[in-house]
Amino acid sequence: MHTPRSEGKAYLLIAVLVFILAGLALVAGWWLGQNHAAPTPTEGPASAVAPKPALPPAASSAAALPSDDRIADITEDAMPAVVNVFSEKAARQRMMVVPFFPFHRGPEQRPQQRMEQSLGSGVIVTPDGYILTNNHVVAGADAVKVATSDEREFEARVIGTDPMTDLAVIKIEAQGLPTLALGDSDKVRVGQVVLAIGDPFGLSGTVTMGIVSARGRSKMGITDYEDFIQTDAAINPGNSGGALINLNGELIGINTAIFSRSGGNMGIGFAIPSNLARRVMESIVKDGSVKRGYLGVSLQELTPQLAQRFGLNEPKGALIAGVMENSPAESAGLEPGDVIVELGGRKIDDHADLRNRIAEQDPDAEVEVAFVRQGETRRVQVRLRERPDDFGQALVNPGRKPFSGEVRFAGMKVVDLTPELADQLGIHPGAGPVVVDVEAGSPAEEAGVMVGDVVFAVNRRRVRSAEEFQQATGGGTGNAALIRLIRQGQGLFVLVPSQ
Repeated sequence: MHTPRSEGKAYLLIAVLVFILAGLALVAGWWLGQNHAAPTPTEGPASAVAPKPALPPAASSAAALPSDDRIADITEDAMPAVVNVFSEKAARQRMMVVPFFPFHRGPEQRPQQRMEQSLGSGVIVTPDGYILTNNHVVAGADAVKVATSDEREFEARVIGTDPMTDLAVIKIEAQGLPTLALGDSDKVRVGQVVLAIGDPFGLSGTVTMGIVSARGRSKMGITDYEDFIQTDAAINPGNSGGALINLNGELIGINTAIFSRSGGNMGIGFAIPSNLARRVMESIVKDGSVKRGYLGVSLQELTPQLAQRFGLNEPKGALIAGVMENSPAESAGLEPGDVIVELGGRKIDDHADLRNRIAEQDPDAEVEVAFVRQGETRRVQVRLRERPDDFGQALVNPGRKPFSGEVRFAGMKVVDLTPELADQLGIHPGAGPVVVDVEAGSPAEEAGVMVGDVVFAVNRRRVRSAEEFQQATGGGTGNAALIRLIRQGQGLFVLVPSQ
């Protein structure tokens, strides 16, 4: 029979054993959780806590960015269509004249010619040997050679060049050549992965990878017509004329220029879009040169301030600063101060966009132009013509009898245009009053007025004398004046606040 003391010891022993067993159970559970997969729903009751949503499968990422093998396959397929382009130009080498020696020189002393060589890249676009490259790669060359990826070398013939886009078409005599298909550059998206293939520094078959950094780059000062694709894929000297391709292996651009402070790659490269290259190539192959549409206007950037003044809600469109004599624009009734917002049903972003769209049109094409005049949208049919060689030199500029006087407004001094001053400036004697002084830091200077500018109109009112200018500006009081200037034969608008 157990005594109370012995029973107490027994209860204590049992309690200790239970505690130990519970601890072992907890440890075992933790170990199983760390080393075994969680049970499936058939292995136990469903959890009361809702499961977290599953992450997207890895396949979706692979679709956006191909595997290393896929990129290697794309490169391997595209590489044979990219070639080295060597151009040679004879340069006359001057002989050093030694004092006191006779002027007569023997044959061995006569000026020698040396061959200057330049190196670039090109892209084969047809099996019979038509190659796209840059104009600056072959410009002025006496001889052009092409080396293909299989180490064959060909003499190349320049079919035609287009300095305004920095494109050229050359041809080699061969058949069955590997080619790159031209993609649709209008479908290029910022952020998509691209490959640049070329021969930088003569290192043939070099490929780099990056993304499209921007589209529609213009006002770069590289070419006359600019609509560049910007990329951070490494582009270096020798890449000019090479290929920018997408991950479908299609040619979407011709590598042309870089922005660099060192002469090497800084991650800012520019390529001519394939759609522009296609149009230029087709025109060169067909006609030997590029035929462009011509409207006959000079354009300027539409700032937010000017947009508001011309009755637009946003600075979208191209502001006509001048109209050429006997041009399609003059025949259609377009005027300085009109803002073109559509061409052929397509919205216009800015003046560079309009220049490119007009240039794309065939000469003699008829297009609908939508423009805003005094806040009202109007439409007119315009028949274009071929762009003349002296484009931009014939602004409409009727002559008027000059009037003597001078006026100051917003820090600029305006005087009548005398025949002597007109001759000095090389402008029509009846053009209008001329700016002869602009104060530093004045509203006129900040608006962009310069000495020598001719005042053609104020607030859409034609002015022919300093007195009319004073009347139109209200003697220097009131709101800002919208002034149309003529500068070096080109028109532009400035918005000048009164002091």
